[in-house]
Amino acid sequence: MAAVAGVTATTTIWAIAQYKKLMKNVTGYKSVSIKEANKDNIVIQVVYTYTNNMDVDVVLTKQKYDVFLDDNYTTSLTNDSELTLKANAITDIPLTLRINPNDVYKKLKLNPLILLTNPGKVVMRIDMKVWVKLLFFSIPITYSYEDKLTRMLGIKLPTLK
Repeated sequence: MAAVAGVTATTTIWAIAQYKKLMKNVTGYKSVSIKEANKDNIVIQVVYTYTNNMDVDVVLTKQKYDVFLDDNYTTSLTNDSELTLKANAITDIPLTLRINPNDVYKKLKLNPLILLTNPGKVVMRIDMKVWVKLLFFSIPITYSYEDKLTRMLGIKLPTLK
């Protein structure tokens, strides 16, 4: 009985320490690039990084990303595949975003050409929710990233002098 109590206490202490490290993990934005752009389809590749500060690998059991253009919901991405984030390492998380310009216009009353011709006026926000498997639990973690399309795409617009 004492052995069971000792194992339970040790496991609990270890789990609490790992949970504290989990809360210090960092999600960041790495890059965005336009892969395809035509009248029927705009394909954007977004790459996020995840820094796992824990001493154990982290398994993302589910991921959901809601995309907003100028604070208007545009689309969602869901990934139910497991993704392993190695211990004490940075992992890239690539996402492919497909936007139908006609749907954007209908939903947002936003001219889809502005995404290509004047991205400096468009703000993209991605609300992420990932479920992390820790021991026997899946813990949801949320994060948002927002920026002008010009900065996200690395476009330098000409300045007037």
